[in-house]
Amino acid sequence: MPSQVKATSQGAPEDEEKTYQPAEPLQEHAHVPDLRTYKDLYEKSINNPQEFWLNVASEFYWKSPPTGKVLDYNFDITKGKIFVEFMSGAKTNVCYNVVDRNVLEKNLGDKTAYLWRRRRLTQAFEVILKMTQILKITSVLGQSTLHHVNEQRRSTFCPHYKGSEPGRY
Repeated sequence: MPSQVKATSQGAPEDEEKTYQPAEPLQEHAHVPDLRTYKDLYEKSINNPQEFWLNVASEFYWKSPPTGKVLDYNFDITKGKIFVEFMSGAKTNVCYNVVDRNVLEKNLGDKTAYLWRRRRLTQAFEVILKMTQILKITSVLGQSTLHHVNEQRRSTFCPHYKGSEPGRY
């Protein structure tokens, strides 16, 4: 999604649009700071998906990297079975990539990880969790629910072990 909002002005012709840029501080630190960057990334993803997704994947921890094509698909029934394969053969620990890596490697523990606001006429309620709080919560929940993990090693919570290497279940 582009980092711009387009809206038509009241009284303006239907085909005339105004573009509202995000605030400068947001653009400075954004992964996709402007529409030109978005369009460039989009073009790369369409024209060379293998290179694009390998570049994205290089920013994450992988227990084992993808083997073969990063993206393979067939949507044409006349050419065989319909399928989509993405990062085939790769193994990772999503919780480590989303939480631990951001706290331990990128020093983002004080950044907001979860923000929820509830506003009613009579009350306002807000929950803000920092990355370090999410790490602590998932560690406790992961250890306490480890015995509920099914045979395919899938769980609602991310299992963490004190002193374990990333990707270890």
